[in-house]
Amino acid sequence: MVSADNCEGIHHVALVVSDIDQAIEFYSAAFDGAVIKRAAWEVGEGKFDALTGLHQSSAKFCLMRFANSYIEIFEYSTGAASSQVQARADMQGIRHIAFQVKDLERTFERVCQAGGRSVGESIHVAGGGAARYCEDPFGNIIELLVPGGKMPPLEPR
Repeated sequence: MVSADNCEGIHHVALVVSDIDQAIEFYSAAFDGAVIKRAAWEVGEGKFDALTGLHQSSAKFCLMRFANSYIEIFEYSTGAASSQVQARADMQGIRHIAFQVKDLERTFERVCQAGGRSVGESIHVAGGGAARYCEDPFGNIIELLVPGGKMPPLEPR
């Protein structure tokens, strides 16, 4: 059992995208996400530069809720956010977001209908688990996961 003396769990992951409205539309359609907060900051609001370590930044952002977690999405108006490096699953750093789903193929169809695309093929593992990699419209890798075998399911809320 994992001790939770200080850490209570992962609250959210953050994505930087080129079009926040398109990202909201995608994550709402593909995974039933709901925007619970939306805001922005302009150049000169020092607390955000202090937090992020950026200089003269500005951005729009939102927090989206899913079943038991959140995603924070940023669209920066300043800085290097306009450059994109295509991520691969074997690159160092955070490489994917995994969504636990009930029906792998149905969810994959929703991802594609919402503007996502396939990265690989579905795999099935002993014990009933299954997974598939795909991408959102911005190239972020998403894993669709049906737990089973040695992959535990999410704890109930």
